[in-house]
Amino acid sequence: MFEPVPVGDMLTPMKPITGRSANVVVLAALVAAGCGPDGPVELPRVLPGPSPVEYPVELWDLGLEGETTIMVLVNEAGSVDSVFVDRGSGFEDFDSAAVRGGRQMRFSPGRRGDNRVSVWVRVPVRFEKGEREGSVGAPGSGS
Repeated sequence: MFEPVPVGDMLTPMKPITGRSANVVVLAALVAAGCGPDGPVELPRVLPGPSPVEYPVELWDLGLEGETTIMVLVNEAGSVDSVFVDRGSGFEDFDSAAVRGGRQMRFSPGRRGDNRVSVWVRVPVRFEKGEREGSVGAPGSGS
């Protein structure tokens, strides 16, 4: 699903998540410890399925767009333990929608060798009104 690409000291898998209600591009980047004594960390992978991120209806109606970057802590089971806004969009409703969606995301766990590990990943969420690949679609559009 993801093919990690080295970017500085981080790995960045670059594949969109597609779903019936929205698309979210997830650019997961290892934040904390990329390599340790037991070798590099294999990043968590987003499990396929509908995007949990919903475009706020009020902002859609106003024609507003934006991008919020969230940080997601993926635990050893692949569940989300914590989410916070890393870089806000300038619109509280976009930021809140991104955090709510981030809490509902599901991942395969990160690994270091044969061991599952908790890993922070960076997830940019684009709210765009156009039909561009990788953006959150219209509210209730089923796209």
